[in-house]
Amino acid sequence: MRPYKEKMLTSNKRKLSKKRKLNNDDYSGEVDRLSSLPDSLLITILSLVDPINSAAATSVLSHRWRHLWTQITHVSLGPWTSWKYIHNLRDFNNVVNHILFQLTSSKLYTFCLHLPSLDNLNNKDQEFDEFNSGVRDCIVSVAPWIQLVSRRNPEVITVTFNDSYSFRFLEMPPVPASLLQTQSLVTLDLIAHIELTFPKDDLRVNLPNLKKLCMNLYDSQRRVMDTLFRSCPLLEHLLLYLHLKQPDHLIHISAPNLKDLKINMEESPLLSIHTKFVVNTPKLEHFKVKGLLAVYDFVTNPTYLRLVKMTLQRRNAIDRDFVNARQGLFRGICCVRNIKLVDYYRSTIIRLLDFVAGLNGLPSYHNLVYLRFHCSESDYDFNVIHNNWRPQFPSCWSANLKRIDVSVKIRNNRVEMNLLSNILSSATALEQLLVSPPKVKPSARPNQLWNEYTFCRELFMRPRSSPTSKIHFTGKMMTASCNDFSYDKDELTCKILKQNIRPYNR
Repeated sequence: MRPYKEKMLTSNKRKLSKKRKLNNDDYSGEVDRLSSLPDSLLITILSLVDPINSAAATSVLSHRWRHLWTQITHVSLGPWTSWKYIHNLRDFNNVVNHILFQLTSSKLYTFCLHLPSLDNLNNKDQEFDEFNSGVRDCIVSVAPWIQLVSRRNPEVITVTFNDSYSFRFLEMPPVPASLLQTQSLVTLDLIAHIELTFPKDDLRVNLPNLKKLCMNLYDSQRRVMDTLFRSCPLLEHLLLYLHLKQPDHLIHISAPNLKDLKINMEESPLLSIHTKFVVNTPKLEHFKVKGLLAVYDFVTNPTYLRLVKMTLQRRNAIDRDFVNARQGLFRGICCVRNIKLVDYYRSTIIRLLDFVAGLNGLPSYHNLVYLRFHCSESDYDFNVIHNNWRPQFPSCWSANLKRIDVSVKIRNNRVEMNLLSNILSSATALEQLLVSPPKVKPSARPNQLWNEYTFCRELFMRPRSSPTSKIHFTGKMMTASCNDFSYDKDELTCKILKQNIRPYNR
């Protein structure tokens, strides 16, 4: 029996040895499996690591990993809150230079650069003059960085400044001409509130594959405006932040494949309100303007237009002459399906609707099915001056309107009530009218519940041209529907929102 026992013990030892070996392989399996991958796949994985300092940290793993990160094809520099050793902008410049000049890949798909603000830096106690000095060095370095990246056939370039105020008064060196001739570019985002200076002698634009463009434009870039959009035949998304101080601008936007157009003129003074845009975008689907409402003329009415959003400002000084000068805008958007009007003061929107209703010869908006106009606050003196005013609603808008979403003032609301009456009497296809007060203050005012109740009661009694239309009210203290109102008994059943009820304190 002894030889048999010895044989069994030897067999068990061998099995135990193999089991330990397998367990050791399991513990080290992750490293082995990762190291067994080809370099091309490892480079793809490292290119997806964000931020790039994590990818660069793999250089200490082994001799093989030392230079793998330099072949990445996606570079994202920022956000800087995760870079613990970035104490000032001088460190920032050194880090970016060290990274960009070590990259060896001939193809760079994306390059994202987020320039840090003073709040992003770990050393927030540095002197402001020292920070401004670093800002100047940073601005000077941006152009060489872009030039270096543009040589690697990039598809996406994004440069954003978190602290635009610190950069806007500094002189920007010319953007390298190679950027405007990078034929591989698909997306170009230059969102920075600084005046980029383009080359004067060699201004050639050749961006045949560009589909998305976001940038700031100033008066000095008039030459760029004339040639930039015509040189992007595949452009689909265009976002412009305009900082114009001169009144005689004529901007041509000709893009046969453009689907999304956003124009922001919040930073432009009132002097540039007569800036004229000539728009030739037959495939446009989304059109959004913010700030000053400039003059727009559409060469071809976009028949695929789904949404028009106008975020207005009170300083537009809307009157009859103002709206008459913008007939081209309201003619060009006649195929739209949804319109949204937003303003801080309600008088701007009400005036716009009234004056558009007075325009002669506007085509009927047969595709318009949804309208929304919201304001954040009411003009306190508006009802006192115009209490008997009955603003009109554009009849060309009401043919096929099915849903209207509005925010109106509850107290002293005679003007709004007159407008809602005109809407109910003219919208023959209306299905839903959603009404709510402006969402400004979280707490309800005294007598808020009673004010909302009397408002609903008066609104539900107004005649409606559409027999199937429903009116729904959602206030701060209650919700109600026209179905809850009894015309015979003159009674309204509503739902009280208990979470907004506050105890009365003497």
